[in-house]
Amino acid sequence: AAALAPMTQSTRALVVFDLDACCWSPEMYELWGGGAPFSVVRDTPGGMTLADARGVQVRLLADVAAVFADLHARMAGGEPIGAAI
Repeated sequence: AAALAPMTQSTRALVVFDLDACCWSPEMYELWGGGAPFSVVRDTPGGMTLADARGVQVRLLADVAAVFADLHARMAGGEPIGAAI
């Protein structure tokens, strides 16, 4: 799984994501009438699958779920990380 190097007080990080077709499939515009909220359908070492409000499955690609979880934990722990899309 992908991981970020530990941050120090003198360093800051900005992580930028290109979302559609890079982080998940299908693209969000294909979920007309669905979208948030999402719920976890399957979480396996091979990837995470979510379902949107209408039940359409959305697959997180590669290590995206692990990277999102790592960023969330680091930010919640006070590390100076920014995330953008």
